[in-house]
Amino acid sequence: MINDYYRPSLLIIDKLVSVMFRIIQAGKVGENQHEAAGVG
Repeated sequence: MINDYYRPSLLIIDKLVSVMFRIIQAGKVGENQHEAAGVG
């Protein structure tokens, strides 16, 4: 029961981490457009 209860929360946390990572990456892209272009 514990795993079933926490599973949705873990999915939400995973999505939040992904969003935060994208925001951080977007900030880096704004600072270093040339390097970001190389990364793709």
